[in-house]
Amino acid sequence: MPEIEFTINNETGEMEMRIEGVKGPACADIADKVKEVMGAPAREENTPEYHVRAHTSRQVKGKGGN
Repeated sequence: MPEIEFTINNETGEMEMRIEGVKGPACADIADKVKEVMGAPAREENTPEYHVRAHTSRQVKGKGGN
C-alpha cells in the first residue's frame, strides 16, 4: 500500500517527504501533487524504487479462423 511520510525539522522548519510503495514515474506524479500543496522541497532525491519500471507484458493473439 502506498505511504507518504513527512518529517519536519523543529529547528529549521524544513520538511522531508518520503513516498514508499509507488514504483516508477507514478511516484513523481504523487510528489508533484504534494508539492502543489506543501511547496517545493529544498532538496529532491529519487530512491531506487523510483527507477523500477512497472512489469508489463504484451500478448499477441491470432484472429479466429484457420
